Amino acid sequence: MEFKPNQPPQLFKIRLDKTINRIITSNTTNLQSCDWLKVSYLSDKLGMHVSTLRRQCQKHLSMSPKEYLSRYRHNRAKILLNAGMKPSQVASRLGFSDHKVFSTCFKRLEGVSPRQLSPTLREDFTQDTHLSNNIGLSP
Repeated sequence: MEFKPNQPPQLFKIRLDKTINRIITSNTTNLQSCDWLKVSYLSDKLGMHVSTLRRQCQKHLSMSPKEYLSRYRHNRAKILLNAGMKPSQVASRLGFSDHKVFSTCFKRLEGVSPRQLSPTLREDFTQDTHLSNNIGLSP
């Protein structure tokens, strides 16, 4: 897919998401290596210069590529945990160097540990989140 500077924001986001997903699911990517987390690696895979990627992320997403990648990994982690995957497997799949690092990062952002999103506790967490969202509180 060719990069077009004036593409609509949703197309840029879709293209970025597909590229990140392709990197994560590729058999040739060593996720334990931090190379794929670098903005330069991502810009190369997207076929654009690093500064162009930064400008486009700021313009379309109002955040840096690094911040977007971090949020993408976090959201992907929630999906995998809700699907019943073990926290250590999620950490490995998303390129965290250690499952403890993943757990610490996840708890800092989410307020609960990854283990608390296990299938038995997931329903309670979802209900609490839904309730707090209805009264204007973040989870």
